[in-house]
Amino acid sequence: MRSLVLASTTALTIATGAFGAELWVGFDLSDSSPLLNEDTVALSAGTMVATAVRSMQRGDAVMLRSFGEAGVSEQQINITINLTGQQRPDRIAAELETLIASLPERARQGQLQLEGRTNLMGWLERVGPTLNCNATPTKVIVLTDGIEWSDAIQGDDLLQGAPLPAPSGAIL
Repeated sequence: MRSLVLASTTALTIATGAFGAELWVGFDLSDSSPLLNEDTVALSAGTMVATAVRSMQRGDAVMLRSFGEAGVSEQQINITINLTGQQRPDRIAAELETLIASLPERARQGQLQLEGRTNLMGWLERVGPTLNCNATPTKVIVLTDGIEWSDAIQGDDLLQGAPLPAPSGAIL
């Protein structure tokens, strides 16, 4: 009977594509990002993400995506993890904490391509339509210095008080 219930639950999950909560983590890979330049910032960021993952359940999903200049950094960090019995939240949390803490060293060793600009608005506009916040509990963590520097606005202008332009569509 237990096998039948497990098989039915598995079939339902596969048939509906339903997962529980989602955690999206965006990584700013611009050369000004403290995440890539300061070990203590990366360690704190890793701890914050790990804490969020530890609060998740089996059936939830974690998505890690990088951004910087539009289109360049998408492939540097592009990981989706579905939490399961083998991919337990506590295990994945520990691995992500280590991974994120290692980012400055990876940057120093040239394993990450640092980018000259931050296109956070573009990343949010690309990710936003994939989120289904009405049906799925969703948390978005963005690890960035927060200085938009893209075709939409130059960082110097932003620092001088210029407003961000309106998004081209619904972001979140």
